[in-house]
Amino acid sequence: NVGNATNLQSLSLHKNNIKVIPDTIGNLKNLVELYLYENQIIAIPKTIGNLKKLQTLSLGYNQITAFTEGLGGLTSLNDLDLYHNKINDTIPTSLNKL
Repeated sequence: NVGNATNLQSLSLHKNNIKVIPDTIGNLKNLVELYLYENQIIAIPKTIGNLKKLQTLSLGYNQITAFTEGLGGLTSLNDLDLYHNKINDTIPTSLNKL
């Protein structure tokens, strides 16, 4: 279970046909970089907001249709890539704080 790797600082799982990001992703409190582009992910779990040290989140080329309020909790985020998804949602106000 990836959620048990709590000392992990960088995780790259691009091009793996991943469909679901497990809620346990929020356990990776030391994660600084997360690369999940070119998968089949349809949603971002709210627990992603627990990753207070995350600076880079790459989720381009997936099937994501909506934002999650959890993104607003990523207070160290410098780079957010959601390119080439299917988002029909308005940008949540929580992202304005980033």
